[in-house]
Amino acid sequence: MVAAMGVDALLKDGGVEYAKVRRRRARRRRGVGLGVDHAIPEEQIVKTLLLVDAGGYGLAVLPRNCHLDLNAVAAEFGRAFRVASKEEVLRLFPGLPPRALPPVGGPGIETFVDQSLVTLADVYLETADSRRLVRVDGEAFRGLLYGAWCGRISEPGTKGITRIA
Repeated sequence: MVAAMGVDALLKDGGVEYAKVRRRRARRRRGVGLGVDHAIPEEQIVKTLLLVDAGGYGLAVLPRNCHLDLNAVAAEFGRAFRVASKEEVLRLFPGLPPRALPPVGGPGIETFVDQSLVTLADVYLETADSRRLVRVDGEAFRGLLYGAWCGRISEPGTKGITRIA
């Protein structure tokens, strides 16, 4: 079991400078919340997904406006992952809301980063507080992910997951 560690604590422990940013959302139209961050491009906002296969756990790090392509993960890294259930996430990261997984895996959890993220000047991490993001300089973000696997593991579009055939 990996101890729950919020984004703030993870960045502080890693000596990474960061800034808290208030999330700006679109107003509701006709009773539907759009949930869009107008000031920050979605390709700069990072989301994480906990992955599981016979070899253990992995953490996928990808842009929020993309979906995970499990076929690409298998082709790039030779791992046949599936996305972990909410119960598995809570068991591995007790006390940490699933939408606030840390940006890197803990001990025994390999991290797989979408290649599009490593060229960005600034990266925004989601936190447990849905009203804020954490901005990290791109260089610091790359340092935080030092040793992680990197490849093209996502496709544009936030809906769904491309599953292994």
